Amino acid sequence: MQFSEETSQELTEYLEQEKYKNVCINLGIFSEKDNIGEMLKKVKEYISNDLRGNFKGDIATERFFKVINLYINNSEFTRFEGEKYIPDGFIDYNLVLPIADNEENQKKGFRISSNILGFDGNRYIVKHAEGLKGIASGRKYESDALYNPTVAYAFFRFLNQPCAINIPAYEKFPYYYIFSQNFLKDNEKMYSICDDKFMDTLLVIDENNNITHKQIMDGIVESINKKNLDNDKASELCKKVKLQYAVQETLKCLICSMDENLGNTSLVVTEDKDGKIEDINISPAYDMDLSFNLGEEVLRGLSPREVLYRTAINGKTDLSSIMHDFSEVEGYKEEIEKINNRLNGSYLNEIFDIAYDVSKVNLFNSDKLKNRYGSFIMRQVATFKETCREIFDKNYKIKTK
Repeated sequence: MQFSEETSQELTEYLEQEKYKNVCINLGIFSEKDNIGEMLKKVKEYISNDLRGNFKGDIATERFFKVINLYINNSEFTRFEGEKYIPDGFIDYNLVLPIADNEENQKKGFRISSNILGFDGNRYIVKHAEGLKGIASGRKYESDALYNPTVAYAFFRFLNQPCAINIPAYEKFPYYYIFSQNFLKDNEKMYSICDDKFMDTLLVIDENNNITHKQIMDGIVESINKKNLDNDKASELCKKVKLQYAVQETLKCLICSMDENLGNTSLVVTEDKDGKIEDINISPAYDMDLSFNLGEEVLRGLSPREVLYRTAINGKTDLSSIMHDFSEVEGYKEEIEKINNRLNGSYLNEIFDIAYDVSKVNLFNSDKLKNRYGSFIMRQVATFKETCREIFDKNYKIKTK
């Protein structure tokens, strides 16, 4: 991309100001050690490549100048308010800047579009949101898909369970995205459960494209046991991660999350300064745009081979069968009892209050969305509570024999 002398001068003037230089450093464009000439060269490369200036021309430069000023003056994302065809509260994808594209910034486990810098200074992982388009589902509930990531986050947060902050964004139809705040600390790495860089055990999917939750948990346990850890440490981590997996998958099943590919569950590995494993946890839940009412429909436009199902040992995928399997996991009954007790009273109102707080979507303050989601959620919660009773009664009977 060619830059005019006038544009080069304007860029130089920006880079001579500390506030603009700091934004560029946070974007990973250059480092503090670079001189002004190196900074200018790298900014031009950023506009040409990351902002697609080689394709869009001067529009990319205009975007850079416009948006970098927003970073100076704003502390929150720019959101749409009542624009035609654009849901209220969606982030304007065109008014953020991507982190400079380098290997260090790529996070495994997400099918990402890019990483972007938020106005709050946090980094956000950006993924294409197939569910938001409604094209991967039947038509009856596709309009609700726009709000699924936010309701899923609110549901998990209400239950005090780890979940990535999911904020919907819009570029232009049909380009919808989900901004997920990067939850990794500097000493943490994330590996999906199908990533052979961590998983020493191959997870085998059967001829019907099914895999049991037990197979997945056994694979995780086997991989942890093959790490260079002492026996007590390995045993402790295995118990913890199995329980975290069981609870997270129970809640995903409760909201009928359909996107069960193995890349949608990851392990977060904490390392010490020497690169040795200090801790392992299941990552916060993420990628749940195909959930809720959409889960009651047959996926449209996808062949059975493209849809992976995680099943109970009996081959079924219903919530009750999966919970009965998980009831054998140490600590599971105690965790679902806490969740069961939490899902009482006005829990729907509290979930939608959280959804509004994180999204600023006014519809969450109305009965319209609450009614559309409410009947589905209450039916699923009724199944959850009935299964809890079966599990608790079964264990009570065993104890009193």
